[in-house]
Amino acid sequence: MGPILRTAVVTAVWLLVQGIIGLLLLGRKGRPYKALIVVIHIIVFLFITAGWVYTVSGLSAVSGNHVGSWIAQIVMGLAVISQLVVGSILTAGKKIPAPKGLLLTHKIGATAALLGSLAGIVCMLFGV
Repeated sequence: MGPILRTAVVTAVWLLVQGIIGLLLLGRKGRPYKALIVVIHIIVFLFITAGWVYTVSGLSAVSGNHVGSWIAQIVMGLAVISQLVVGSILTAGKKIPAPKGLLLTHKIGATAALLGSLAGIVCMLFGV
């Protein structure tokens, strides 16, 4: 499980970087978002998605029953998908400032993705 765990840890670090970018560079400025910062945010999102896909594909190749790891990765995957949908709406929207409900949903999704990632790491460490 070494390479899978390593990928999960790197993905969690990318999630933290994404949160910092979102909070410090996008959250404080508000709409209209600067294009360069949005592009960086999207590129980091691609790294997170790639890490999640690699982790899930690695989990599927490992023998044994890892229910906890699977549940954590499913939670993270759903949160990542919600991040993509809500982030796209926020980026494309014209209303200034951005609707509070969308921003809250985006923050909850980011938190769920990070918690799912951390739970997956813990489950992998304990072999659950």
